[in-house]
Amino acid sequence: MIRFADWSMLRDLIFLWQVAFQEEKRAARFYFTNFFHPEECLVVVEEGKPVSMLQMLPGKISLRNNQKVPAQYVFACATLPEYRGQGLMKQLLSKAEQVGFERGDWYSIILPASEGLYHFYELSGYSTCLKVGRADFSYEELKKISDGFLAQNNLPDIPRLNQVRNRILKEVPGSMLWNQQGFWRAIRFGAVYGSHLIAQKNAYALAYMENADCQIPELMSSESDFPQLMASVLAKMPAKIYHLRMPIGPFSQFEISFGMGKALREKKLSEVEGGYLGLAMD
Repeated sequence: MIRFADWSMLRDLIFLWQVAFQEEKRAARFYFTNFFHPEECLVVVEEGKPVSMLQMLPGKISLRNNQKVPAQYVFACATLPEYRGQGLMKQLLSKAEQVGFERGDWYSIILPASEGLYHFYELSGYSTCLKVGRADFSYEELKKISDGFLAQNNLPDIPRLNQVRNRILKEVPGSMLWNQQGFWRAIRFGAVYGSHLIAQKNAYALAYMENADCQIPELMSSESDFPQLMASVLAKMPAKIYHLRMPIGPFSQFEISFGMGKALREKKLSEVEGGYLGLAMD
């Protein structure tokens, strides 16, 4: 039976997340303790317990005419191993589409956890349409770029940083936008995995260490603010190589597909082609 989750399921949902994603319990506990909303969580219930789930997080998509339309971000799709292969997730995705349509969403967005899952979601009507820019810099390269700039240690102003993000993404139609709550959710959830928010007045980077390298899964900056931001990144996260992910623009060296979409209304999916998906909690 497919239904919305409720608070009595919290322990089972944490267990489902932990087993399906093979993660420590603390990540699941943190998410459900801080961000769980029953109306955003669909589950399949068998023998009185949830065995499959997905989250439908509210956001907006920016279109080319500066219009912003509601969209859902489908997140944390999980099924217990013993219930896989029965089509439960396909049923949940279909239900999520129905719920999104009824709530007025124009699009459903999803980020497959692996390359192999892109085909799986294609079977439910999703198409690859979103992209990100990528760049790799050595410490020496970024040191040269940021030469003459001093590192800053600004306290993050979340509302302002989200405004900075929205302003930059105004130039990238089809991008997924978050409200202040969604922005803060991604920052806090990333911190569970060791991510740091390095903030300037008009730019920021999310960064975490992975062995000797630094991963930056989201960078938002203008060309003029980039050297100052990199000075702060180098001071906070000294590493051998820096792997940057950002909207396609002046800093990106190449682009990759990063996310899928499905139109829930008459609008064509081409409206979001090439848009950016960030703060996806991947």
